[in-house]
Amino acid sequence: MKKNRVAIIGPGVMGQEFTDQVSELEKIISLFRKGKFKKRFKIAMIVDYKDRGQSLADILNYKYIEDHTFNKKNHIKLKNNRKAFTGKHVRYDGKYIWIGKQKIEYVVSNNPFEIDFDSACDGKGIQTILEATGRWKIREDLEKFFHKKSKRLKHIFLTHPTDDDSIPMYVYGVTEFVQSNIYSLASCSTNALLPILEMIIDNFKSKEVKYVLAHSDHALTGNKAKFFNTPVTNKLEFSYSSLGNVIQTSTGASKAVPKMLSKDLAVLISCNRLPIQRGSLFTVQIHFNRKVTVDDVHHWKNYIEDNNLQYAIGLSDFDHYPLTAVVGKKFSSVIPMSYITYYHDFIKMSVYYDNVSGYVANGLRSMVDILERKEDSFTNLNFKRA
Repeated sequence: MKKNRVAIIGPGVMGQEFTDQVSELEKIISLFRKGKFKKRFKIAMIVDYKDRGQSLADILNYKYIEDHTFNKKNHIKLKNNRKAFTGKHVRYDGKYIWIGKQKIEYVVSNNPFEIDFDSACDGKGIQTILEATGRWKIREDLEKFFHKKSKRLKHIFLTHPTDDDSIPMYVYGVTEFVQSNIYSLASCSTNALLPILEMIIDNFKSKEVKYVLAHSDHALTGNKAKFFNTPVTNKLEFSYSSLGNVIQTSTGASKAVPKMLSKDLAVLISCNRLPIQRGSLFTVQIHFNRKVTVDDVHHWKNYIEDNNLQYAIGLSDFDHYPLTAVVGKKFSSVIPMSYITYYHDFIKMSVYYDNVSGYVANGLRSMVDILERKEDSFTNLNFKRA
């Protein structure tokens, strides 16, 4: 079975999670689709962009060690090994990171555009780049990766949303396929909310739904996570945990979702950032032009149960579903069915999602989906039912 060799640029939290979940890729895909998929991923290179060893320390499950030394090739030397990545033994030999028997080339670079990706993996080359730094967001910059030393490179995937309309954003089970060499996997919030809104569009008549309110209670991610447990910073509004603050802010979904919907739907998205590192939720209210009945709620629940796996959505029947329960779940989101209620002219529901594990798992499903469609080999569209 042919492998697609991937280079991850900027192995922060997302890059590490992608590396870890690739070993479970078949399980992640087969949960939602019958039949085998042709493309297998192999994380073959990690590019430590400007971190000067911080990323490698994180990968080896270290807290940052100030007394590390560098050799002439700018590779970091660490004192001993630890276990990470679901308990597998992790070590670094000066050139390669070994996760169990998996060998990953480790490169430190201030300018990833100059890397010879064709010579990587003992000359086998890199076919796909996963850009996980958030540094490059427009096509003009990303096209620089496709140079004379990277003739085998075919695809670039971004682990963040983009405002560049020439780069299609893709969410598994929802987005219409578009030919491109660069794709954005959108944001964790977009991956959680967009399938819910598409289900609303599919299930209810457009004239019935007046508008949708979606409020996110979001964990600290991205740059804001750097200020977690920081009592004093140069940006006091981001000092969340110093006073246990909940800060009203924005989410990438507020810009991306309206662009990606298949049909017009009035959606108002708001967000609070919570002083936690994993686990987020949307409170979604579907407002109608008429009075809602209990039959509407039953019909909506039945529709979700019949179509949830098509959108990689998990369901829960627990009466009590704490936010920590979603951490580690590899769904785009999880819907506690007992939380679906109604009043007068609206239906209210809660949508939980892990902004790391859930997002990465859905991103991998999107990558497989895209690559198989590009090769006209996506023939197993018989989704399993709940």
